[in-house]
Order: sequence, then C-alpha cells, then structure tokens
Amino acid sequence: MELILQLQAEYQAGMDFKNGRVKDWQATEDLYFGRVKKSIKGRSNVPLPIMSGFINTLLSKIDEPLSLKFKPTEESDTRIGDKCTAMYEKDSKNSDADWNTKDLDGKKLCAFYGRAIFKSYGESDPKYKFNHFVVDPYDFYVDPMGGGDLEDAKYCGEDGIFKSKKQLISGAQQGIYENQVVDELVNNVGESQNLDNDDKYKSKASRFSALGLSNDQYNFAGGGWFRCIESGTMWEGERWYVLWSQEKNKIIRKEKLSEMFKSNLWMWTSWAAYRDKFNFWSLAPADDVRPVAETIKVLASQELDNRQKNNWGQRAYDPEMFPNADDLDWRPDGKVAVSAGSTKVRSIASGIYQFETPQLNGTINLVQWLDGMVGEKTGVTAAAQGNANEQKVGIYYGNLQQVADRLGLINKSYASCHKAIGRRYLWALSEHLNKKQAVRILGANGLVWDSLIKRDVNPEMDIIVEGSAAELEADTIKKKDQQAGLQTIISNPLLLGQSNPKWILEKTLLASSFSDEDVRAGLDVESYANREVLLRAAEAIDDIINGRETKLYRGANTAFLQKILDFATDEAEEKEVYVKLINYIEAHSLIVMENMNRKLMLKQMQAPVLPSVPAEQSGQSEQFGQPAPNTMAGTAGRSQEMVPQLA
Repeated sequence: MELILQLQAEYQAGMDFKNGRVKDWQATEDLYFGRVKKSIKGRSNVPLPIMSGFINTLLSKIDEPLSLKFKPTEESDTRIGDKCTAMYEKDSKNSDADWNTKDLDGKKLCAFYGRAIFKSYGESDPKYKFNHFVVDPYDFYVDPMGGGDLEDAKYCGEDGIFKSKKQLISGAQQGIYENQVVDELVNNVGESQNLDNDDKYKSKASRFSALGLSNDQYNFAGGGWFRCIESGTMWEGERWYVLWSQEKNKIIRKEKLSEMFKSNLWMWTSWAAYRDKFNFWSLAPADDVRPVAETIKVLASQELDNRQKNNWGQRAYDPEMFPNADDLDWRPDGKVAVSAGSTKVRSIASGIYQFETPQLNGTINLVQWLDGMVGEKTGVTAAAQGNANEQKVGIYYGNLQQVADRLGLINKSYASCHKAIGRRYLWALSEHLNKKQAVRILGANGLVWDSLIKRDVNPEMDIIVEGSAAELEADTIKKKDQQAGLQTIISNPLLLGQSNPKWILEKTLLASSFSDEDVRAGLDVESYANREVLLRAAEAIDDIINGRETKLYRGANTAFLQKILDFATDEAEEKEVYVKLINYIEAHSLIVMENMNRKLMLKQMQAPVLPSVPAEQSGQSEQFGQPAPNTMAGTAGRSQEMVPQLA
C-alpha cells in the first residue's frame, strides 16, 4: 500500500510541475495550426504560417537520422563491433519498425515542446525484438529535482498506456501480472467503451480542437481496454518498474528494474533542444519564435484593418441634401435622391464628407526586421529557408557553416540521447539474442556474411554517433577542402610522384560522397567482377543451412567455391551442415574445371596472332609453338586439397 501511495504522489508532483509549460505549448500549437480567437466586428485576426514555416524549416535542417557504430575496447573484438553495428543497421532500417519516421516525430515534438522522449527496450518472447517508441510529452512525467539528465531522476513514468483484456489475462497466466488485480479489472469492464486518452488537465485537447476535432467524444473502442501508467521509481533503495492503474489504485506488475534489464537503466531516454542541467522541461525552439509570430500576426491584422477602412471608410452627409442615407451605399447603377432645394444654395459636394484614414508606413520593413532577427538568433535564416542569393560559392558554404554552427547545440543533446539508445540496444542484444542472426559486414574483400550471437556482445562497447544534419553540412565544407587538396597534388607532378595512386583514388571517391561500401567495391576489381557469383554462393549457403533443396550453379568458379568453403570452415557449428557444404563444393568440381577451361580458351582466341618463325631461325625449341599444358588438373588437385578432412 505504501508503494501505491508513493506512485500517486510522484505522478501528481510530476504532472503539476509540468503544467506551467503546458500553457506555452498550447500557445505554440495555436500558432502552428492557425487557430485564432474570434475578433470583434470589423477587426481582422488572420492566421499566418509563421510558426509552421519556422518549425518545418528547422526540421528540414535536422531531418537526417543518426547512425551508430559500436567500437570494441580491445582490438581482438573488432569484428564483434562490426557485427553489432550491422545488426543495428538491420533493425533500425527495418520497414516495419520505421525508426527514421520515429526519429523525425521526436524532432518535431522537440521543436514544439523542447523535449523528444523515447522508450527503448529488448525482449525475447516469443523471439528477439528491440522495441523503440516515441513518447508524447503530455503523457510523460519526471522528478522535478532530477534536472536535465533523465538517468539522474529518482522517478519518471508514462501515462496513457492501454492494455487489452486479453493482454492482462495472458500476463497473469504467465505470472507477470498480479492475478487478483487482473481478475478485479477484467470483471468490471464491458466489451465496448469510450477511452479517455487525455490527462486530467485535458492538455491534448488543444491539438485536436485547433483543427476542429475532438479526442474525447469520438474515442470508442471495443474489446475491453484498461488505461495504465508505467513508472520507474526508487523503492527500498533500488530501482523498480511498476505498471499500475491510477483509477483503481492497484498495482498490476512490480519488478526490480535490474531483474528486468541487467543494465538497470530507465527504459526512457530523452534529448533537449536547449539543454538545461537543472531543468528537464527546458525551452523549445518554438518559444523563441512565438512572440515574434504573434507580433507579426498583429501587425498584419492592423494593416488589413487599415486597408479595410480606406476601402470602406466612413462618411458624413447632410440629411437635408440626402434624405435617404441608404442611397449612399455603393451598388451597381445605383441612384441617389438629392433635395432640389438644397442644391440651389450650394453644390452637392458640400453635402458629403469622406473621413480619411492615414496610411500605415513601415509595416513590411518591421516584419522583415523581425523575421531577420529571429533567423539570426535561431539559425533558421533566409539562407536556410532557401531565400538568400547564394550564387557565389563562397557565400553558399559560409551559410552552410553558419547553419551547422547554430544547430550544433541541438545536435549535441540529440547525439547524446542516441548514444543512450545505442547502449540499451547493446544490452538488449546481450540479453535477448537467443538465436544466431546473420549480418553483413565489410571484410577485406568486400561485403561478407557473418553471424552474431548474444554471448559475443559486450554491452559496454564504445558508441560512435555519426550523420547528424549539422555534421553533414560541416562535412560538405570539409569535403570541399579535401577536393582542393587532392587537386593540388594531382596538378603538381612532383607531389603526384610521391603519392600512393590507390590512396588518391580512394580519397577522391570518398570526397565525392560515395559510401565506404561503394569505394571498397570500386577498388576491389576482382570481387566486383564476381559479385553475381558470390551472391549465388550466399544463396546456396542459406538454402543448405535452412534445409532447402539446393541446385547446382552452372556458372560456378573458384570464388564461388572459396566463399562456401570459408563459411563452412569458420561458421558451420553443426557437423551435419558442415558435411553438406563440403559435399556441395565437391559436386561443383567438374563444373568449375569446365568453366575455367572455357574461359582460358576464349582468352587464347582473343590474343593477337604472331607471325610464325621457323624454329631454327628463332633459336627456340620446337616445343614453343605447342599449347601450354592443361593446368586445370593441378588446380583441381589444389581444390581437393583445400577441402579439410572430416574428423
């Protein structure tokens, strides 16, 4: 009972602490979605895309996802680091997981609210999986005294976790959830219900109402669902994970965090746009722009009001001269009655007066100044938005450098968060990768297939972050400098003669934005020529491992056999698989010999024909003109020798 009281108090404190920032968030949402308050009659209040333009431009400058590389602490584990990196690439680029979209969602939330929050953890039931979710800042609460680093918080948690009746019953049967609590929950809920996915302050309603939508009237769900809270808290001196129902005041699951995750790290990670060591809910980029956006909206509305007054201004008239005032309103082919007696004394023009509205001067200049000022302070300048004149190369690269520097502050916190996600990923591999996984890594001779198992993984490996947008822009400038240096070497014969040609080619390709894989393929002529053959070998290996029928490949050569032999020698742990691979190699010996002979004959046919010279004139033996002895027998012999003998 004491634990549930602590959870309730922590939840209340975390939500109340955040509530002051929520008002700013909702003001930002109003500007972004174009929601304006009703104005009095005759006054303009038009929505302008200032906030949406700023946020969308900011996102366009930081939309590239990061990439992680895992570096071992010892040289002997280099291949393990490469395999973990390859596994991360495989999981993160899985179309079903769609991490890139989640990354962009997090960046947009950070632009609005100052924080991007993720929940990341591994599981192995029913099979290995690394879960990675975006968390709504409205649902998240955190220890107010924890500061800007989430791992320093004594407690944190996420509201709006929905569990179905089936999930709860299944969890209780597996011993994960409290049986008595689950029985109480499932016996008191109908199959159909309305789900309230908002917090007690109804904070999320602002997002929907701005677009004319409602999140509390149209939230029907069938199948029986329960709203829960996932919390991490300190209890009896240790970190605990708790799943609980605030409505029922019941704990559904509690477990020491170290028993769920050996790392003992919170499931949640976060990064801040403007990191504050002592405040988790720090400022957002939108907070800088909001006063300017509101000011520009007021200025534009005043300008429209002024134009309206000029076009449809007020007039004074003499009722003796114009007995019917309604006649003075403009209409096509309109006629205005004028008193005949009044026109005998004075002109018709003296009976009506138009009030003048002075022009508002300087509005456009003021708006331009405000836009330029906020761009200068935030990094989202006219150049970043594509409005600047960048015809000169020097100006272009200078603007790139400025944007990279301005957004570098955001990228530092962003990169730190992804390191934390990478750490949880390594721990997930070391705990949950129960089945061997095939990965593709870059070897000395190009891309090769390898396997990764959990006992190989060291969760304390170094994590290198690469590929943020600001870094890419800075890298563009770096590549420009590299290209200039290479050009200096190439144009100077003295420097060129002292340089390694292969190094020059490699650096030239890298400076031209080719990937490492493309460069390696371009430099490895032999493997590139055999790429189709090696792919066929990889398919054959996969078929044999999985017990599928494997046909002979009529285009096999020595590279084909060598790839299968390397896999059999280094990777085949089961003797039965090893024997099948070796038998498959031996079945191709005649095919390889025939293909090599045919290739040799074609090469000889394409060779230039030399004029015949009598042997006695040439001083050579009569054996010279005879064809070279067939060396395939020797090759075949070596092919047989390279097959290890079975024990």
